[in-house]
Amino acid sequence: MYYIENGENPDFTDISTAMWWAVATLTTVGYGDIYPKTPAGKVVASIVAFLGIGFFALPAAIIGSGFVELMEEAKDAAGAAGHDKKAEVLLLQHAISAMKRREHALALDMLEERLAAVTKSEVAPAASSHVDG
Repeated sequence: MYYIENGENPDFTDISTAMWWAVATLTTVGYGDIYPKTPAGKVVASIVAFLGIGFFALPAAIIGSGFVELMEEAKDAAGAAGHDKKAEVLLLQHAISAMKRREHALALDMLEERLAAVTKSEVAPAASSHVDG
């Protein structure tokens, strides 16, 4: 982008400025402090913006919808037992095993922490459990 915009655009003064623009555009942040003004620069910017959506935004949405799908599967597996402690433990165990099969490590850690808190409060009802969301 530096070589495309340098002669026409005073904002692209050096390679590091062009790198700043590339990071802001590729990560779909797009601050707007630096932007291409030449037709060739605009074409490159469009391609980089689409790549940013493809590499960052789209996979995040897919992982999020996969997490929702796993939670729905876990609710179905828990059955119509109501929302008591045993049903919640069963739901969390099912979600953890499903996520291990699909390797969703971050959500898996959260579910394991919640399961430990629920199990602990079930074993010792007098003790209060606190889990950050």
